[in-house]
Amino acid sequence: MSNSDWETWWRNAKEHLAIAKKALNSHMPEMAYERAVYSGECALKSVLVKNGLFTASDRIHNQEIILRKIAINMLFNKTILTQLREIITDIDGIYGLSRVDLSVGMSHQDCVHIAQTRYPTDEYTSYDMLKSGNAKEKIHLAEKLLQILDGNF
Repeated sequence: MSNSDWETWWRNAKEHLAIAKKALNSHMPEMAYERAVYSGECALKSVLVKNGLFTASDRIHNQEIILRKIAINMLFNKTILTQLREIITDIDGIYGLSRVDLSVGMSHQDCVHIAQTRYPTDEYTSYDMLKSGNAKEKIHLAEKLLQILDGNF
């Protein structure tokens, strides 16, 4: 992937954020949640691509690992890195924009975000598990991430 492709990643980040907002307004919180998370992932990957650092090993969903690579390569100052880290750090699969990367050996059912996404159990449906407030939080975090990155890389 060449450096010129970073604009495609960045455009995808903005488009997925727009889709997330439309999905939330259409009462589809699951789609809104997932699109907002993917928006952040695309935005972070655009930074790697622009700096010529995107490799096959970066084809992951774990935003914390992507941010770690950004930090190791000192692509942002400490203040911006701290802001980004606060946005993506996942707590209980709800707070924070990140989500668990399935490629690191964790079974899908063990993922921390499972209880808030689309896998019903005998007791709960996906709509019981994922409320629109969770999707609103993800959208808010994705917006913050894109605002911080915009013009800084």
